[in-house]
Amino acid sequence: MIGESEGDIKRNTYMKELTHEEVQKVSLDILKHVHEFCVENGIRYTLAYGTLLGAVRHQGYIPWDDDVDIMMPRPDYDKFCEIYKQDGYRLLAPNNHSIFPFARVCDIKKTITDDSFWPWTDVEHGVSIDVFPIDGAEDDVEQLKKRLRNATRIRQHLIYYRLAKSSIQLKWGISRNIKILVAKMFYSWRNPQGKALAILDGKKYEDSNFVTNLSSPDEYDIEHYEKSMFEKYCLLKFEDAEFFSVADYDKMLSDYYGDYMQLPPKEKQVPRHSDFKNYWKDC
Repeated sequence: MIGESEGDIKRNTYMKELTHEEVQKVSLDILKHVHEFCVENGIRYTLAYGTLLGAVRHQGYIPWDDDVDIMMPRPDYDKFCEIYKQDGYRLLAPNNHSIFPFARVCDIKKTITDDSFWPWTDVEHGVSIDVFPIDGAEDDVEQLKKRLRNATRIRQHLIYYRLAKSSIQLKWGISRNIKILVAKMFYSWRNPQGKALAILDGKKYEDSNFVTNLSSPDEYDIEHYEKSMFEKYCLLKFEDAEFFSVADYDKMLSDYYGDYMQLPPKEKQVPRHSDFKNYWKDC
């Protein structure tokens, strides 16, 4: 259960907040460790979303991006979650100190994160990268949409469940504190995580012709890929290293972003994660 615990950061006033560039550097270090681990253990993964877009369009981070995303076919994801272990890092996954239906690999040696407004874990954690499972999808997109709508609804329940574990504080402002209060009234006794995980089991990866990511759903962004896309990989330059991507990254990016080489307007060139802060442990 997420609550008053190790996850509620107790930092001193001398801890130094990481800059945007420093968050990117620590995230890159985590990605390098994960890459090495996957190569050593025969685990398939691909860069995903903004990280894949950054690799193709910028040969590194999108300048304003502040996180790293990778995907793994469900069999590889399950193996990864079962055996991953690295000194200085912590894997947080469903039924392992996380309410998310996907995994995160966190730095716990150098950094610590204050995300008390979104208390998704009950253990101390730092800068992290997201690891999303790719699950089986229906051949018929309309059938997938039904499951996607259900997954999106459960995701909203997860958000309110997270809010129910937050403390009402002046710094959150009136609007957010009202949301927290409502969440405490209606969601503190629920745990929608089981329902979220059940949705992912709706169609087995091995028995499917198509696959998708339903662990962090958005009913307006329908990912419907042929499973064969996750059978061929290539290496792409990302900053000072190379990482794996599905070989047909052009189709993946085109399906998700459209004209992905076109930069967004200036007002949208901003980091997405503003509800938490990262600090150096040794400052």
